Amino acid sequence: QLVPRGIQRAARLSRKEGFHALTPLEADTRRFRQDVGPYLKACWLLERILRDRQQVFRERIGDIRGAILGQLPDRGPAQRMHLSRWLKDLGLVDDEEHRRLGMEA
Repeated sequence: QLVPRGIQRAARLSRKEGFHALTPLEADTRRFRQDVGPYLKACWLLERILRDRQQVFRERIGDIRGAILGQLPDRGPAQRMHLSRWLKDLGLVDDEEHRRLGMEA
C-alpha cells in the first residue's frame, strides 16, 4: 500500500508546474549540477515502475543533454559513471558514447 502511494505521489509531483524547469542556460549553476542527477534518476525510475515512457522528462532531458555532457568532465568519476549510465539506459547516448564517457571517468 505504501509503495503504490509513493509512486503515485512521485508521478503527481513530476506534473507540477516548475518541476521540469532545468534549462541549458543554467548548466553552470549549482542548482543544475545538483538537480540533473535526481532528474535523470526520477525519469528512469518512473519509466521502470509505471512501464510508461515519460515523454515530458525525455523532452526536457533532450533539451539539456548537451549541457549534461558538457559538465561531466567537471564531476568526479562516480558521478560521471552514474550520469552516463542513466543517459545510456534512457537511450540518450549510444553504446560507443557510453564507453567513451566511462573511459574518461
